[in-house]
Amino acid sequence: MPQRLRLSVHARPATLAYGLCTLGIVAFWPTFVGLARIWEESADYGHGTLIALISATWLGLQRERIDASPVRPMWAALPVLVIAIVVWLIAYRGNSQIIQQLVAPVALALVVLAALGLQVTRQVLPPILYLYFAIPVWDQLLPVLQALTTNVAEGVLRVLQVPTVVESRLVTIPEGQFAIVEGCSGKRYLIVGLAFAALFAATYRLRASRTAMLIAATVGLALVANWVRVVVIIYAGHVSNMEHYLVANEHLTFGWMMFVPLLVAVALTAGALARRQVAVATPTAHAGDAHSGRAAWVLPAVCLCIPLLAAATQAQAGSNPTRLGQLPFMTGEWQGPLPGDVAWQPRFIAPADQRKAAYASRDGEVQIYLNVYGLQTQGHELIFFANSVVPEEHWSVVRALPELDDLRTIVAADAAGSHWAIAQTYSIDGRLTSSASLAQLYYGLKALWRPVPSGTIALAAACRPDCAQAEQRIRRFWLNHGHALANVIPKTLI
Repeated sequence: MPQRLRLSVHARPATLAYGLCTLGIVAFWPTFVGLARIWEESADYGHGTLIALISATWLGLQRERIDASPVRPMWAALPVLVIAIVVWLIAYRGNSQIIQQLVAPVALALVVLAALGLQVTRQVLPPILYLYFAIPVWDQLLPVLQALTTNVAEGVLRVLQVPTVVESRLVTIPEGQFAIVEGCSGKRYLIVGLAFAALFAATYRLRASRTAMLIAATVGLALVANWVRVVVIIYAGHVSNMEHYLVANEHLTFGWMMFVPLLVAVALTAGALARRQVAVATPTAHAGDAHSGRAAWVLPAVCLCIPLLAAATQAQAGSNPTRLGQLPFMTGEWQGPLPGDVAWQPRFIAPADQRKAAYASRDGEVQIYLNVYGLQTQGHELIFFANSVVPEEHWSVVRALPELDDLRTIVAADAAGSHWAIAQTYSIDGRLTSSASLAQLYYGLKALWRPVPSGTIALAAACRPDCAQAEQRIRRFWLNHGHALANVIPKTLI
């Protein structure tokens, strides 16, 4: 071992950088496994595997540039690395995959920065940051992209003299109704377009100003391509009385037909910006600089053992028999529990226990859904992209209502076009919050010492006679019986 350590002192910078990145991937292995699962299950991020391969290849092609960079360890980066690892630990215990995925590439870059210095980090940073094109942080743009697409479609259709009524994300024409759902937002066009633009910018070694021009052009092209696609489909439904192939059968092929010209346009734009640009010379290696890092990599590498230890000591979710308590029995103004309406089916993956029922009053019913999770691990987590109180396959969110009494309330439309008011809150160790982010943060902080029960409570009411009265029905039920419902979720693990 001493002999190997002495040899490692003289390892080339690229070898050390690759070794540290590999160790970082192993250390944050649960995060990358979860990310791979998203690539497999989510169509919008099915390109993730390709992004990872490009990132790894790009990093490998940087070997000469890394070896030509002076090695000057930056010890000031160590405290920042430790903070990043602590944030990752909280997110890991709280099963906040998006926070884990945001922090892991940053931690990889910080390890290289602390061990090998700024110049080496500049060479490895672009391939590492390229991974963000495969991380679902882009979902935060969905409301903006959907709103833009809806507004543009409404304006263009009116110019084309198509009578149009828009309610939130629902576009209604005389012949039928279209929902501007996630797939219509243009998110996939934007992500993949920007990924191609970044790759072209690196290939042509575009300067910062020209890279910014390419990115701006790509954003514009991606948005316009998606707007054209949506407007064409709606207009086809108008002129064909909803019988056109794009409406009655499928429009995925048409989407690909719009997508290929988009990528060609991005490539042509990058090539045009690269013309007549002065080439940047590759730095030459300096013998004194290349091996001056000594064994500064040891301490950053030791820091990466912390997430390894956390993953190794994580218990198995299957060993936890956490169960919900009994639903409250009511015979006064509200009567129940009664069988729940099958039209509303929240979807949560692998809870430890879940219940669905209804309570009836003179002015209508309130549907309820409760679940509980014990020790959360990947595949057994309360906050997950596939979990929703709105069945995404056939339902669409129409609008959000003002938050009140720890309840986040929305109006959603079911497959038949009927509207429902749906309210939701989270219970973590007996504390209620309507924020999914706060629920994950609080669970993560508590789980650093011991796991605690967590679950969700959802209430739904059909908009009969209207959504305002449905919302008031939910509020009244919650004010009178919310405490009893919250007590159904246990406060300690069995």
